[in-house]
Amino acid sequence: MKTSNNEEKLLNRITELEKELAKANSKIEALDITERKQVEKVLRENEENYKVTLENLQVGVVVHSKDGSVLFSNPEASHILGLTNDQILGKELIDPSWNFVNEDQSIMKVEDYPVSRVIATEQKLDSYQVGVKTKDRDYITWVIVNANPVYLDNELDKIIVNFVDITERKQAEEATKEIRKKGINIPIIAQTAFAFETEGQKSLDAGCNDYISKPTDPEKLKKMENKSINNLIDNKYKFSDLIDIPQLTEVFEKFSKATGFTIGLVDNNSLEILIKTGWHDICVHYHRADKKASEVCKKSNALLFSDLEKEKSVKIVECEHGLYDCATPIIIAGKHVANLATGQLLMQKPDISEFKKQAKQFGFNEQKYLEALNKVPIISKQEVTDMMNYLAEFSVYIAQQGLNKLRTQELNKELQISKEKTEESENKLLTVINTIPSHIWLKDVNGVYLACNTKFEGFFGAKESDIVGKTDYDFIEKELADSFREHDKAAMTAGKPTVNKEEIIQAETGQKMQLETTKTPMFDSEGKLIGVLGIAHDIKKMIEDLVISKEKAVNADKMKDIFLAQMSHEIRTPINAMVSLSSLLKDDLE
Repeated sequence: MKTSNNEEKLLNRITELEKELAKANSKIEALDITERKQVEKVLRENEENYKVTLENLQVGVVVHSKDGSVLFSNPEASHILGLTNDQILGKELIDPSWNFVNEDQSIMKVEDYPVSRVIATEQKLDSYQVGVKTKDRDYITWVIVNANPVYLDNELDKIIVNFVDITERKQAEEATKEIRKKGINIPIIAQTAFAFETEGQKSLDAGCNDYISKPTDPEKLKKMENKSINNLIDNKYKFSDLIDIPQLTEVFEKFSKATGFTIGLVDNNSLEILIKTGWHDICVHYHRADKKASEVCKKSNALLFSDLEKEKSVKIVECEHGLYDCATPIIIAGKHVANLATGQLLMQKPDISEFKKQAKQFGFNEQKYLEALNKVPIISKQEVTDMMNYLAEFSVYIAQQGLNKLRTQELNKELQISKEKTEESENKLLTVINTIPSHIWLKDVNGVYLACNTKFEGFFGAKESDIVGKTDYDFIEKELADSFREHDKAAMTAGKPTVNKEEIIQAETGQKMQLETTKTPMFDSEGKLIGVLGIAHDIKKMIEDLVISKEKAVNADKMKDIFLAQMSHEIRTPINAMVSLSSLLKDDLE
């Protein structure tokens, strides 16, 4: 997981401001008093903007000097690391039990700390996964770290480290691994981890949207699978596939800043928090930062998102901390794909005494806790409902545009595949047609050529591109063209193939050709006549072969007659001799 594009831009801007401040400081001494005051004013404004930006950034940021000491850290860094600002700056001791840990949960060596690696290599560090172990948390906080070196006059000057909390994702992954270890061989549907009922609440807290009661309960598993699949648009798209998360985050951040409304956008399949903006200090630094207090928040969330199915419905829940949370489903193409939430607000003037009790109960600094409470907006139920409807409709509109874009891309892809297959099929057909040693052509009902094969090109002595769109009258004399046209009409009138013989001169070679032509009427899918398909065979050689065969047959008959006459003579000669001898013998006997 990396920081969003907006966060990266912001960090780049911070780096630029650092460089501008350094350059401006180096030039101040050379300016006169008036110019110096102007520059100092600009510097103060830049420093203030710089500070405000970092303190409100929903990403932990720690700035180190080149020797590794901490120059600055923002509130989100304190929240994620579980340390006070003074502890991060080195002004207060850190409990020895606090440690960075590796992915295998072993204690991380100092030289492997993100800032240590950047100092050693002077190269930026991307997507470095680190665990944070504290005595106040019974779990490891996991973060993704990005660290960037900042140079001044080509020398390492500072290191800016930023990190985001991925603990919920890691817990969900661990829940999934536990299932595998227990021998439950089931698919993980739509990024949802399942666990035994005995670990059900733990699984839900980790970000799972359901759990199975028994490893052999196929009916419940089937329902869960269907629920996950049925909530996917077109059975494949999640809400996050339809929207530009960084772009919508930027829009919601501006909205939160302008109105004081918090926004949380949650995927309904994975329960992943896609966007969170404008969250108030009372929840970020107190209610959700404290382990016991955060349990109340989890119960509120479970109640808020339960049975949230009706389109354009707004559900409002008062949490045990005395604040209100609201949610509405985002339904696209009939699928409940996400939930939009706002909250951390009041609907009436708060009872200060109750919040003082809470401060005492959870060990909060009462003064600072009440100061955070004073920042919470008081908004009427109707205002909240109207705002939620607006935000939901806006989100649906954005997502619908994304869905349309995806569907269009898919359609274009299918059309491209279809086009390629059609072209491939046409090429194969053309190869076959052009290989056939017969003349093949296609005309429309008016005798205009629509296509022809390579063999036919020789008939007119022209390429197919020059033949298509023209008629016989453009290539041959009128009398022969009239004949061809009459034969075309005869085939169309008959509604079946007709055969005729034609004698022509081939334009390409000048040779006389005797053709046997079959003309077949062509109809479209609706039975409408669209033209005539012609196939012609050169039968000149066949006729010549027939003549030769006939001559050979005649000659054979003559030879037979001669042979029979000869044989008849030869046969008669010995018979005559025998008759004469017989007469002589008869005379002697008498």
